[in-house]
Amino acid sequence: MSEAGAEHRFNLHYQLSEIHLAKLIQICQKSLWGSWKPYLIATAGYVVVIVIALLIADTYGLSMRKAATIMLLAAVAHYFTGRIFGIVLRPNLASKGGCLTGSVTMTVTSGGIDFVHQHYQTAFLWSAILRVINSTDVIVLMTDQSTGLLIPKTAFASDQEIVDFLQFVAMCIENAKLTDE
Repeated sequence: MSEAGAEHRFNLHYQLSEIHLAKLIQICQKSLWGSWKPYLIATAGYVVVIVIALLIADTYGLSMRKAATIMLLAAVAHYFTGRIFGIVLRPNLASKGGCLTGSVTMTVTSGGIDFVHQHYQTAFLWSAILRVINSTDVIVLMTDQSTGLLIPKTAFASDQEIVDFLQFVAMCIENAKLTDE
């Protein structure tokens, strides 16, 4: 579980499972789709597909009806390629014994976060943490708009320890912002 002392140190030990990663993906998708950028990118993709279809139709002297058919087929192919890509790859993201699931030790101090997985280790300064998402069963320290460090709430000994951790993290993120300015 974790330890919190006067020096504000949390030692968390937990297992990341496929279920945790599915939750992380869900949280990050909500975070990402909450902004306007993905809509802009998707719209730009469709515009590119339509322009290419029109250029093909013009190059080969096709009628507007055939051009419209090419645009429709290209747009449908663009849509389904993204969906199939997501369906095929998502289950393969987290294999047992892989780099995304397994044993984790996270040490959180005022100096930053040390993250040790059974296959790798890394460290984060507080300036790398953009915000915290506190969901019902996990906490995610967002390091980007679409990814973050996932901590199952079962890693904490009590609800009070979760509250203490969230307050400490909020203070560290705020201090990092003040230091950067």
